[in-house]
Amino acid sequence: IERTLCPVIKVATKDKRECVLQLDISFDGYEHHGLEAVEMVKELMEELPMVRPLVLIIKQFLLDRSLLTAFTGGLSSYCLFLMVTRYLQEQQLSSSVLYWGDCGSLLVGFLDFYGNHFDPRDTGISVRRRQYFSRVWGSTAVGGRGVTAAAPATTTSSV
Repeated sequence: IERTLCPVIKVATKDKRECVLQLDISFDGYEHHGLEAVEMVKELMEELPMVRPLVLIIKQFLLDRSLLTAFTGGLSSYCLFLMVTRYLQEQQLSSSVLYWGDCGSLLVGFLDFYGNHFDPRDTGISVRRRQYFSRVWGSTAVGGRGVTAAAPATTTSSV
């Protein structure tokens, strides 16, 4: 894929049941923090078990609408993971639903929050700091026009 911070190759293959498997393979480089991200994802999935089912449901929803590929204007799986995680971090403060819970209510809440209340032009997401942050400094927005999620594995980049 052209115009990425680190080189990426997209691969699609079919298994024996004719199911298409799509992979993005990235290569180590200055801006590559994949190994750190893997460890962070494992820790967060253990801390917030509802992340997995919510991410899988929303990924299918986005895939059905051709919105699951960042370089074509959609959302990357990693950014989606960060969005769901940040939403659940906020819910954790007020509910035990995250551990025993009602996945449907969390899904509706997630869609309502990001669809009706969250403005990606003004607000970014930080999972590491467990907060939302202002993307507007002075008169310019930081990070472009899409969702800005601070990459938890590094303090200097976003996804």
